[in-house]
Formats: sequence, structure tokens, C-alpha cells
Amino acid sequence: IESDEWPNAVDPSAICTTPERQMFRAETILELVVTEPLGEQKFLDFGCGQGHVVEASSTKKTKMSVGYDIKAQWVFHEGKPNMFFTTDWAEVEAHAPYNIILLYDVIDHLQGCSPKEALEMIKHVLADDGRIY
Repeated sequence: IESDEWPNAVDPSAICTTPERQMFRAETILELVVTEPLGEQKFLDFGCGQGHVVEASSTKKTKMSVGYDIKAQWVFHEGKPNMFFTTDWAEVEAHAPYNIILLYDVIDHLQGCSPKEALEMIKHVLADDGRIY
């Protein structure tokens, strides 16, 4: 386990380390994963990490783009009226329902709840005609 001989899980050149590459990755995630227009929709990124996808979604004229994570690690601030970040699930619920909810690279990293519990939380804030990606 301590050996330097382990192969890299990801080629280091593929890791997005600059703000420009991080935003390009976020925009690409939205284009490839979310198959509908975001304009005038309420968007929730459940497990938003640093918040790049939330920032990218807010440029698509969303009604609201919300980033939720259990740890405040986002690099963006609330400079836009249609974007905010929180670690408080009650605040997420207060702005529900959401038309589009994204769970990108989240289920296998959950802490404090099971996948079933997380999906029940998400279902609770999803609009009747909403979609989970």
C-alpha cells in the first residue's frame, strides 16, 4: 500500500487545476449530463463541492442556482442574484421545489446518510415535473 509503484487512477494532466479548466469541466458536465435547457429553471447541485457547476448553471439564466454540500468549500461567492451556496439543508428546502437536481459524482461519497436517505431528501425538494440527473 505504501509503494510508489501504484498506477495513477487519473492521469495528472487530466486534472483541472486552473480556474479556466475547472469552469470548462463544469460547463461540459452540464452539456453532457443535463439534457434540457436551464433557463428559468430552479437548479440544485446536490454535493456541489467547490461550486463550479453552480456557477456555470447560473450563466444559463436559471431562475435560481443552488449549491448544497455538507462542507463549505466553494470558491464562488453570492455575487449573482440567482446563485447561492449552503451547508444547511433547511435552506435548500426553503427554496424548493427544484426543476432540475444534479447529483454528479456524489452517491459514492455520501457522509452522514445512506444513498436511500439522500434520494428521499432529494425527492422531497423535487418539483412534480422535475428531473434528477
